[in-house]
Amino acid sequence: MKKTVVWGSAVLAATLATAPVMAQTSSLLAANLLGQEVADGGGDDKASANFNGEVNLTRNTLCYYLDMDGLGSANAVHIHQKDQGGTDGPSLALQVPAPNGDETCVNGDNAVLAAIAKTPDDYYIDVHTPEHPKGAVRSALKE
Repeated sequence: MKKTVVWGSAVLAATLATAPVMAQTSSLLAANLLGQEVADGGGDDKASANFNGEVNLTRNTLCYYLDMDGLGSANAVHIHQKDQGGTDGPSLALQVPAPNGDETCVNGDNAVLAAIAKTPDDYYIDVHTPEHPKGAVRSALKE
């Protein structure tokens, strides 16, 4: 009886040791957006925003909360990949969230979402308003 238990434990240990590691399917993101962070000083120094999101690679979604303060009416929200000049085109367009603070979800390309989840500090998020078409507030993403 002891031989069976020992042998069974050895087989289980060998199976677990050689089992493939499951890839991470979600990643949390955060950012505190300020007008001072907008390139070329074009932001709204009186406004701010707080972003918290989760990339889900199984569903190809980014679900997030974006609380905005002092922005008036936002008309666009984007995640951009950083480049040397900081003015690269958007990698992912987000929806301007409803004022009630509900969670907002967008679908995205799996490769783009995976890149954002893998190295969030290579990306930044910004919010645009009619008064600040190049961005009212901005921040680098972080985990």
